[in-house]
Amino acid sequence: MTVPVQVLRIVACAAGVGALVWGVRIAVKRRLAASFVTLSFLFAAGAALIACAFSGRLVEAVLHPSQMGRIRMGVAAVGVFALLTTFEAIRHTKLKEKYALLWIFPLLAVLVLTIFTAPMRFIRGHFGMEYASIMTAVVFVSLMSAVFVLAKNLSKVERDISTLTQEVALLNAEIGKFGNLEIKSPEEPNNR
Repeated sequence: MTVPVQVLRIVACAAGVGALVWGVRIAVKRRLAASFVTLSFLFAAGAALIACAFSGRLVEAVLHPSQMGRIRMGVAAVGVFALLTTFEAIRHTKLKEKYALLWIFPLLAVLVLTIFTAPMRFIRGHFGMEYASIMTAVVFVSLMSAVFVLAKNLSKVERDISTLTQEVALLNAEIGKFGNLEIKSPEEPNNR
């Protein structure tokens, strides 16, 4: 069952207007403190969807009614959502930039492979892989890269903790040499 192009155009226009309204609402509500990336994406997505609504060829190219077209659009939507979530996590300092790159690069690769068909045709022609296999390979390589970087950082943190533990033990031994001297912490009031 294929969806008529007119319905797709109406849905694209409504989604575009919704994205523009949502972007304006966020900008006004947060007094322009919203992420520039988020607002830019919302305005660009709204404008692109409205453009799709008014161009019949563009809507057919973007919202191809085949099953693979719907899968590609779903993957692209999830990728864009994950990318926006990553940028918002960076903006709210919940995610450091060096770890965010572990998400941004794979998401951009997935988006490029989803939106543009030329790299997919190239990979399919040279390696004989289909869309699902290519996406699985991209996700696998991305996850292995992330695991490697995180394992490397975890090893460094463990070495640092070991070094700090040794230094604290040496400082405690040095303090023990002074005998029963009372060391007042800065929080204790002076009772004199």
